[in-house]
Amino acid sequence: MRKVILVNVLIFLAGLALLEVVFGSWFSDTPALYNFTKPRNVQKTYRSQFPGQPEVSTYTVDRYGFRGLDGNLDEIFILTVGGSTTDQKYIDDSFTFEAWLQKLYAADGRDVDVVSAGIDGQSTFGHLANFSFWFEKLPQLRPSYILYYLGVNDFYRLQEIPKFDQIEGAGAKARMRAAFSYAKDRSALIAGAKVIKSLVAPPRVAHFRSGAPIPWSQADWTTQALIKDYRTPQVLESLSLLQSRIAKLADQTRRIGAEPIFVTQRSSSWMEHDGRIWGLKKTLARRNADALQGLGPMTGVDHHQLERMQAEAILDTCRSLNGICINLFSDIQFDNVRDFYDVVHTTPAGSKKIAEFLYSHLRDIGPQSQKVGDRRPRSN
Repeated sequence: MRKVILVNVLIFLAGLALLEVVFGSWFSDTPALYNFTKPRNVQKTYRSQFPGQPEVSTYTVDRYGFRGLDGNLDEIFILTVGGSTTDQKYIDDSFTFEAWLQKLYAADGRDVDVVSAGIDGQSTFGHLANFSFWFEKLPQLRPSYILYYLGVNDFYRLQEIPKFDQIEGAGAKARMRAAFSYAKDRSALIAGAKVIKSLVAPPRVAHFRSGAPIPWSQADWTTQALIKDYRTPQVLESLSLLQSRIAKLADQTRRIGAEPIFVTQRSSSWMEHDGRIWGLKKTLARRNADALQGLGPMTGVDHHQLERMQAEAILDTCRSLNGICINLFSDIQFDNVRDFYDVVHTTPAGSKKIAEFLYSHLRDIGPQSQKVGDRRPRSN
């Protein structure tokens, strides 16, 4: 009896091994994205909570870890890099700001590929690591431009957050975690289990925990700031460190033959109303903003001032490096309730507005002769 059981177990294990060899990606030349929080070969569906997109939205990431790649790696026009506001996990594939931007180029007769490399939670610390641990492992990757959508995850940070930005840790435990992640990323069986899980129990939309934006009313909004002096040594240090990382990003971008585009961000904790800045009377604390420790309570007006200082630091550095600099922070008009679903993440309507704003600044970049149908055919 024991021999029969042993033989059956061995046959079962051999069958599993055969499935892994045939359907897994153990021998793939795809870059080692297991070192990131970014998945690959993923297609998830979510019950949409927004008007203007399908009732069931689809989130697709290809084998390179990119979202929205239609052609070849050497034909990408704009590669977008950022955090969850760039990844846009809960926005349908066809309604991200990259998808809208590509449609605007197509409507103008230009067949270009606008592709997302966003990673939830990632900041400029992780953006820099993307090059050596991701982009440079794709020798065919030759985007014309890399667009960095910056601000939210770098908000007055003095150090990286290992959960999102650190690529490889040290020690035996870190190596074991990396090995497990490597296996998990390539296993056909685990991939199948993920699909079944997503069908049976769709994951919770975590971003909604911060609550929906609040409509304007004098009961919830104020024109008063609580902080007297924002320019503390820690604040100034964080801005200086951010500027140095931006300079490094511009250098890395040009090393792979692309040009950098830096775009500032804003939150929905403030708005312009009747020609004045109004902020929420109660704002969520930015738990990772270690440079703001000790400043005390804030209103949305304080957040506006801090976001403005950060945007100016980003743009000043961008201009000094002759990059393409876009001040979305101050130059776009959002409807906070319609365009955001929480403090920083945009709805499909907000993503479309971002695309239209970006296109107004980017419509003249790149080759103007690249018309629809001119792009080289895909390689097999």
